[in-house]
Amino acid sequence: MVNLPGCVFEKINDQLAVSNAGVAKVEARLDRMLEEVDETNRRLEETQARLAALESIDRSLQSIDASLKRLDDHLMSLRSTISNIDDAIPFLKFSAEKEAPGQQPAPTPAPDRPAPQP
Repeated sequence: MVNLPGCVFEKINDQLAVSNAGVAKVEARLDRMLEEVDETNRRLEETQARLAALESIDRSLQSIDASLKRLDDHLMSLRSTISNIDDAIPFLKFSAEKEAPGQQPAPTPAPDRPAPQP
């Protein structure tokens, strides 16, 4: 084949070479973007695993919170019962709530002796 100046085939060949170079650049950019997408997907999977672990911990903490609330309710009921016993039997002290700060509790009398009168 003879190359003549201004030949149509030579111009087409040059344009194809320029187009191929452009396609190669685009392909290289797409490869880099694909690597970045893969890295992003890996990070998302790690984040999802961490989120699942946190959700499990949250469920456990909610269960513990409910148990603590039931315990608080029970302790308040117990405190009320002890207070009622303290009010009904004044010489027995089951709680220290009714004593003034710095006041010593009254000594418990021996069973064979009467309690001292103040």
